[in-house]
Amino acid sequence: MMDAREQLFLKFGKPFIDKAMENMGDCVNPRVVSKLSIATPSSVLVVQYMTEIASFFNVNWHPTAFDDGLSLPPIPGIPADPAFPTVPGGYPT
Repeated sequence: MMDAREQLFLKFGKPFIDKAMENMGDCVNPRVVSKLSIATPSSVLVVQYMTEIASFFNVNWHPTAFDDGLSLPPIPGIPADPAFPTVPGGYPT
């Protein structure tokens, strides 16, 4: 990233770099901003990733370890576990 920044600095100058660093006028592509954000993934996404990974490696794993008393809805493509209750309304946030 620093190499890219240096190349942009050499080509467009300091005012451009300052504007881009602060994203003044939304000059940075929203997709780039999203990909470089430091936001942690939602618990829903983490459980889905872990379920997919366990399925790929044939590991008998269910997200019940993350159940804090709230029920989780079924994940599309993953068979429901009768021991793990589901309710409409989505994952807890």
